[in-house]
Amino acid sequence: MNFKNNKSILNKNLFIYVKNLCFVIVFLMMLALVSGCEKVIKVTDINLDTDDVTVEVGDVVNVFATVLPTDATNKVVIWTSSDPLVATVDEGVVSTLSVGETIITAKIDKIEASFKVTVILEKVTISFANTSLDNIEINKNSKLSVPEEPVKEGYTFDNWYIDSEFNTLYDFDNEVTENLTLYARFIKNSFDVVFANTSLEIQQVDSGSKLLKPEDPEKEGYTFDNWYIDSEFNTLYDFDSLVTEDLTIYARFSVKVYTVVFADTDIDDVLVEHNQKVARPEDPVKEGYIFSGWRESLSPYNFYNFDSLVVSDITLNPVFTEITEFIVSFENIAMEDIVVNKGEKLSELEDPIKEGFTFGGWFSDSEFNTLYDFDLVLTNHLTLYAKWDEITYTVTLISYDDVILDSLKIKEGENLSTINEYNRDGYIFVDWYIDSSFAVKARLSNPVIEDLTLYAKWEARTDVAYTINHYLYDVDSDEYLIEETINYTGTTGETVFAEFKEYPGLMSEYAVYSGVVKGDGSLVINIRYVEFDGDIIYHLDGGNFTYPNREAMALDFLADYNEATSSAITLAELEAYGNWSPLNMHIMLFTEPYRTKWMWMIDYLGQVGSTTNKSACKLLKTASSLAAFTSSSDNNKYAVEYEVRAFILGIKYTKNASWMSSDYSVYDIGNGFWNLFVQYNEQTKYTTDGSDVELAYKVYKEGFLFKGWYFEEDFVNRATASVNRGCDLYAKWEPDNPLTEIIITNPVTEITKLETHQLILDFVPGDAFSKQVKYSSSDQTILLVSEDGLITAVNSGTAIITVKSATSDVSISITINVPVESNIVVDVSSDYNGVLNISEEFSLIVSKYGVYSSEEIEFASSNTDIITVTDNGVVKGISEGSALIMISAKSFGSIFMSLDVTVKNLEETSDIDKLFKLLVDANQPVVDKINASLYYDNFSSYQQYYDATYGSVNLFLFDDLRLDRETYAVTPSIGNNTSGVRSSTEFIAVHDTANLNGGLAGHGNYWLTASTSIHFTVGDYGVIGNLPEEYVGYHAGDGTSSTFTWTDTSVVSNGSKPIIDISSDGYYTFNGEKSSVKAPTGNSGQILDSSYFTSLGPVWKIGENNNYFIGTTYFTTSQVSRGVIANHGGNNNSIGIEMCVNTTGEIVDTWQRNAKLVGMLLNKYGLDLTRVQQHNSFSGKNCPQSLRMSNYWDKFMDMVALELEIQSNYSEAIISIVSNNPELINNTGRVIAMPVLDTAASYTLTVQLGEETRSIDLGVIIPGTASWKQLNGYFSTK
Repeated sequence: MNFKNNKSILNKNLFIYVKNLCFVIVFLMMLALVSGCEKVIKVTDINLDTDDVTVEVGDVVNVFATVLPTDATNKVVIWTSSDPLVATVDEGVVSTLSVGETIITAKIDKIEASFKVTVILEKVTISFANTSLDNIEINKNSKLSVPEEPVKEGYTFDNWYIDSEFNTLYDFDNEVTENLTLYARFIKNSFDVVFANTSLEIQQVDSGSKLLKPEDPEKEGYTFDNWYIDSEFNTLYDFDSLVTEDLTIYARFSVKVYTVVFADTDIDDVLVEHNQKVARPEDPVKEGYIFSGWRESLSPYNFYNFDSLVVSDITLNPVFTEITEFIVSFENIAMEDIVVNKGEKLSELEDPIKEGFTFGGWFSDSEFNTLYDFDLVLTNHLTLYAKWDEITYTVTLISYDDVILDSLKIKEGENLSTINEYNRDGYIFVDWYIDSSFAVKARLSNPVIEDLTLYAKWEARTDVAYTINHYLYDVDSDEYLIEETINYTGTTGETVFAEFKEYPGLMSEYAVYSGVVKGDGSLVINIRYVEFDGDIIYHLDGGNFTYPNREAMALDFLADYNEATSSAITLAELEAYGNWSPLNMHIMLFTEPYRTKWMWMIDYLGQVGSTTNKSACKLLKTASSLAAFTSSSDNNKYAVEYEVRAFILGIKYTKNASWMSSDYSVYDIGNGFWNLFVQYNEQTKYTTDGSDVELAYKVYKEGFLFKGWYFEEDFVNRATASVNRGCDLYAKWEPDNPLTEIIITNPVTEITKLETHQLILDFVPGDAFSKQVKYSSSDQTILLVSEDGLITAVNSGTAIITVKSATSDVSISITINVPVESNIVVDVSSDYNGVLNISEEFSLIVSKYGVYSSEEIEFASSNTDIITVTDNGVVKGISEGSALIMISAKSFGSIFMSLDVTVKNLEETSDIDKLFKLLVDANQPVVDKINASLYYDNFSSYQQYYDATYGSVNLFLFDDLRLDRETYAVTPSIGNNTSGVRSSTEFIAVHDTANLNGGLAGHGNYWLTASTSIHFTVGDYGVIGNLPEEYVGYHAGDGTSSTFTWTDTSVVSNGSKPIIDISSDGYYTFNGEKSSVKAPTGNSGQILDSSYFTSLGPVWKIGENNNYFIGTTYFTTSQVSRGVIANHGGNNNSIGIEMCVNTTGEIVDTWQRNAKLVGMLLNKYGLDLTRVQQHNSFSGKNCPQSLRMSNYWDKFMDMVALELEIQSNYSEAIISIVSNNPELINNTGRVIAMPVLDTAASYTLTVQLGEETRSIDLGVIIPGTASWKQLNGYFSTK
């Protein structure tokens, strides 16, 4: 009982009682006052309109009391309840409160009437649909007992549901709060199966049983295909499925197609559907025969009727009748037919004659394409066509500059006296000549007896008009108007210069106006006069007024440096300084006047400096003070100094690998500064008031001769010694003793792989100004060439080496072949993992090179009771055991390779057998050939560093993780290297260091003080723990301000990886279905598409509701200028791992060891493989580039999957291998040698789990270096 509520009810009833009592007292007092005035009429009876009632809790009963007599003095009724906890009454309104009985009394004075109110619990009605069970009532808020199971003939009761579609079972533990209908679900004991499209009878199948597949139905002219569950034949019926409802399955038939063969002809076979006609083909041709018709093979005496319907395969045979005589007829000439016997030739005919024509021969076609061959034996009737050619000659008329005026066809014997006259504007025609030098006139009256070329001679007219207009600006019309027009005459083709008019305060817009007199008199020179401008501007085009050459500039810088630092350093001494500089050039470059004088150099190095140094050079330019420059980073001074030293010396600075410079020995970079120098340091603008200003002629450009100043960029009009008006002056340069030819004095056409050849050059002229050259290879994977011309053959193939002048287009190229090395390359079919089941087969795939290219390859088994091999290299398992497959080149006599093959039926019944099979499947029967990319820069140095290596013999790394969490542990510092403890772990982020020099220890030390942070570093055969893994790391480039969340896309998953795209209105789509999640837009709000996704795309998962969820994404241009759609959760919600790519390390071991670490972390945090993400996923950065640029990410994920499976389910197992060829493979599974020829090796795999042990020998093939391209060192990415 709820005492608090009952107490409240009592208080309420007490209040009503007191209120009524007070009313009675007041009434009695008033009655007493008036009793002396009126007669009192007493109540004799009270009638209630309600008898005893039974109601439910919460109901209300309205009671009306009739007071008798009706004129009674006191008619005020006092209402009371005997048990206010059960029901209360107020002025006749009864409110029920709880279960029980109470007496409701109406009273006036001593007269009263009452009735009993019985309060019961509220009932609800339960109905049982689909059954004959009666409805029942139960108390509201009580539980329904499970009713007895209903019965339905031919059905089995399944369960009770709350909906008629039987989607939701009723829970009998629920309290019933309202009327309820329960639906009984029955399952038929048997179901009818209808076989649509057939005459098969309906089959009854017991519920939950499989349908027995009937015999294939037949249909005339058709073949039965299969049974389908739909009439559109989209989905096959699965006879292994259980029948749970009436079913219709549909038989699909295909119309039969017959082949009609036209025997003994070139006519292709024809396919014809049942009861269709075959089209009659063109009649076949057989020389010496006439075609009569077609006969069917089955009816050889009747010609085939092509109107008949095809109901089976048919073979039609052609019928020919032999011809014994052939008729030869003639066209284009009157000649009688000739009869030629079969088997004879047509005798050669004499050439006929036709006046005005030459006979062109006898042709077998009217288009005169095929000249008839009289040596042919006739095999059919023949028509010969006589070809006639009219006798004409071609006369070509040439005007000037080899322009053809006309080409005339003149009949033999005609002359040229009627030749047309030709006009040429501005010229007078002189005569026709037979030579271009006009030495011999043509005799036009002579008959033409050969092809001729005639040349027209012209003389320029001297009276051709031209016009000069002088324009002045008109303020009123705001345009230039002609002030004066002067007409002149000149000679056609002559260049004329305009004379200027004198107008106060004005000058001609251009310093020179000229034009060539046109023959048609159309030359008009328009001169505009503008307000006088005295600015004279020099355009030096790479020249300058200060330094005669680059060396003078370098020496001047060194002189300033020595002056500023009281030193006496020479260029030679500058080059001799080591990798830690004591010169402090940055201090000099912050000291005036040197900073101003050399600011052009600082600016230039900030533009073309190396990736590592240019930012420091830019800072040197923009920093407000020396202190501001040095406070940014103490390393800035080294970056600046090494870049300056390289520039001044014209070299690539490499002494300190951390601050290597750009290569200033490259002509374009080393000499590309002159325009910037002029912009900063040279005065190129002068002003005149109209007085003569002498032109500057002390102008320098190294390697060129100055040829004067010109008013135009195309050097048309040359300026004289001085100018008296504003103008632009352009320096004209001519190479000084330029290089005209490069000669390779020791060319070669072939170099053996890994050999070198030093090119020796000669130059013409020998004293050319610049003999600096650049070497290049058309294919660096075949031939490498150094900056000094040393060629190295790195792989077989053909490439072109080009030697080009650094200052001009002069070049020379040679083609060099690197011959293929001799080798037998052995591969295996993709289904082979190193172990065969009994009766299982795989194929050996052999390619032959060099001396083996024409050899016959032989295969043999060392034990045919275990394995056999065919002549084609198909290997078959016979019985369990191990044997060798021996591969030989027949004429060589010796065995080239012996490959271990094990035959064993692997079980998967126990845990150890499952693990054992897992590791056997991870064997690599042919080891991967990898050109591992350790470094890639395609935006600054444009270089890629490769390390040619092999994959491992197994995806599993047979070694401990070797995790050190102590030595390089980073102390978390909020705001410095972390923002705090991670809210959740969603991803494992994989990086690599992009540092060819830094190994595991070096990076461990780096993380101790860095402002960025990482959780683990892998490399050099070990793993170190850095930032504690529960903290947020600064490593992914997506910041920490955005919270990562998983958002329901409203798209139901299909249980597998989705295809994600973006709809035309900007929403993510999953497998083509539009989601409720909007994709980020570009910086201008534009809707993007999936081409903006990072390599792995948006992160996703399948939620508990079976919908796809997508992570938080954003648009960024931080790494890719075009921008990418990247994922958040990199810094805040991932564990970051850096992989070392140092050249002294072993990259494949690093990849595999990282896979082991990633598998451990996935297992620890309960994550699946989709949570392994590249750094690229979070910012678009090309990281981890070693896996990405080596195309090895998918293989890495295979390693991760294997490690995760083993660490999740077999963590107690002891797994090891022993190499049977320790000179090739070590006991971690790494290939440690690079054989020249394809080489077989093997190892023994052992697995121990509990007391059980399994072992097996696994054979592998290591591809020889002779037959794959190895890339080692730096290669250009351009």
